[in-house]
Amino acid sequence: MSWKQYLTEKVLEETCGHEDRPWFTYPCPKCSTRTFTTPKDLHDVYSAVERMGRTDELRDYLGKRWVKEKDSAWKFIMCLNGKPEDFEAHCRMIAEWHGWEEDSDV
Repeated sequence: MSWKQYLTEKVLEETCGHEDRPWFTYPCPKCSTRTFTTPKDLHDVYSAVERMGRTDELRDYLGKRWVKEKDSAWKFIMCLNGKPEDFEAHCRMIAEWHGWEEDSDV
């Protein structure tokens, strides 16, 4: 499962009921508009984390990650003025924090 599919299904809890699409097709060409390259997608993901009551955990994770990478958590907030690749990178970090692992079938 890709990190984008993981975020859509596990974090945003948006599922697709189109059984006639090939299993390897993501996003679903019939219903998904998620690219995770827009401020709205990032906001929706962050809002889902907030509804879970896990924003403090996410902030701790991001803070540690950026300290490790010699950056600051301010970068996360400033990405809202960024480019599509910035939104995508931040969404992917949230997927990793939530439990997605590359090359996994989660």
